Amino acid sequence: MTPTARRGLRIGLFLGLLAGAVAVGRLGHRVYRVAFQGAGMDPEIPAEYRVPPTVVPELAEHTKLFEPRVVTVGRVHVAIGYGLANVTWIEGTDGIIVVDTGETKEQAEKVLAEIRKTTDKPVAGVVLTHHHADHVLGTSVFVSEEDAKSGKVPIVGHDSLVSAYVDETGMLAELQAIRAAHMYGGTLGPAEREGSNAGIGPFLGRGPSGFLPPNKTFHDALSLTISGVKMELRWVPSEAESEIAAYLPDDKTLLSAEVIQDHTFPNVYTIRGARYRDPLRWVSSIDLLRTFDADHMILQHGPPVEGRAEVQRVLTLYRDEIQFVHDQTIRRMNQGLTAQEIAETVELPPHLGGEKPWGREYYGTVKHSVRNIYGGYVGWFQGDPVDLDPTPRAELARRTVALMGGREKVLSEAKRSFEKNDSQFAAELATLLIRIDTRDMDARHLKAAAFRKLGYAQTNASWRNFYLVSAMELDDQVPSSIYLYEAKQMLGPAFRGLPADNQMATLPTRLAAERALSEDVVVGVRYTDDAAAFRLHLRRGVLEVAKRDAADASFQLRVTRASMGDFLSGTAASDLVGHGIDVDGDSARATRFLDLFERAFREKPEVVVR
Repeated sequence: MTPTARRGLRIGLFLGLLAGAVAVGRLGHRVYRVAFQGAGMDPEIPAEYRVPPTVVPELAEHTKLFEPRVVTVGRVHVAIGYGLANVTWIEGTDGIIVVDTGETKEQAEKVLAEIRKTTDKPVAGVVLTHHHADHVLGTSVFVSEEDAKSGKVPIVGHDSLVSAYVDETGMLAELQAIRAAHMYGGTLGPAEREGSNAGIGPFLGRGPSGFLPPNKTFHDALSLTISGVKMELRWVPSEAESEIAAYLPDDKTLLSAEVIQDHTFPNVYTIRGARYRDPLRWVSSIDLLRTFDADHMILQHGPPVEGRAEVQRVLTLYRDEIQFVHDQTIRRMNQGLTAQEIAETVELPPHLGGEKPWGREYYGTVKHSVRNIYGGYVGWFQGDPVDLDPTPRAELARRTVALMGGREKVLSEAKRSFEKNDSQFAAELATLLIRIDTRDMDARHLKAAAFRKLGYAQTNASWRNFYLVSAMELDDQVPSSIYLYEAKQMLGPAFRGLPADNQMATLPTRLAAERALSEDVVVGVRYTDDAAAFRLHLRRGVLEVAKRDAADASFQLRVTRASMGDFLSGTAASDLVGHGIDVDGDSARATRFLDLFERAFREKPEVVVR
């Protein structure tokens, strides 16, 4: 059994046991069973809609890039395949510098064990290349919270890292968790995972997180020496706004972060959702990397690139792919084409798209990049006023199905399309019926089967995973409680690690405004561990947050980062007031105030069955 399959087996066992514990009887056992035989082969699915798992040979070949191993380039060591992202360390004179820390504490601990096989030097510094969870959540394994707070061990990152982290992991925690579970195949068992991957690495692991924010930040550039290792750090916005690359002049080694995302066409747009990724800024960042005299390029996903000529070739190829898609999209926009029409038109020429692996669409895709560029320049509106205030989607589906002759006729045509291997049209027809009745299981099973056919045919891992996890949801194979449990387990500790400013920044977006339209109250919040004070003014459905004392407050909350993190990640106010959140004033009124904010990870956002 391959390492990927073994990892999938462990995850399948975990999901099955968890489902048995948190779901009701039969459904729990069903999730446990389908994790092993393949979700599409579940005998509770009508036989005509059972689709056996397969994987495209090219994707299976790509998976071999991520077999677990440590690759050494001079004094730089790269742990590949222990998680979605690599953990890299540089051996200095009396310490090591860790570059990115992994997606969980478990991954970080495994890499630390590998480090200790060759050196007992302490961790002298950490560099976080950007804010994405798979690069930062193992930090506390390498640096204690005390050493981080005191600055004894520098944790270096861009000055936007924490705010960007809050946007994705704080404000949008639930949505990001659910969409990431789809994109990275979070509920797939061994049968669906065998031979596949997550596009830029193995499937994501699960477990407690240990995020610690940077204690040394910069904006454009920073030169520093840690344990005798000279480093030139540069801000290189690309797939993340907070991205930084590192050049080691004494080693002629470039650590490119995710400016070069991996051995794949890059995710100029990610289907899990993210802020706009500006392709021209990305190209400019690559051009900056081209100016370094690098004999080696260390990626944060996949194996390194060796040789000066090859480094330059890959950098040039990557920037040309991105610029080509950008330029041709703008050209077609000026011809009046819609985003969908441009996506059907623009494709990489053979000398770019045919370049294996760098031009192959294992992770990013041209079609999605085009839509991202269109929206980034002119937004969602494509010029037809029919889209200004469209008929609500459920009502539009009801009227459309009626015009088509009713449910039975639409379902019959969807089945015929499925049997003819026109899976996309079959799914589109089934979607109309599901929008009318989300419990129409005939339509859901049909749409799930169509998704499996589409998914198993994909070379792109992200598309494959999103299709297959969505199919499991349509077939009722995954209880919502699994998503919520896992999201809270992974992201709950992340809330506790946020600085006070960033915790407070998430509060306004959690206010249930409709319950607060008659409220006008000033509340003080004082952090007892960070010596930070805030004035919250709830003004008829809007929460204004200011970092200052609140002398006019009706009551004051005394909190810690841990207790506020617990509140933000879903712990009820009634369980925290008096037990982590102390009140100077009326405790009952404070509890009512806190109850106006929606608790995270209470309900699963629905992105497929709706």
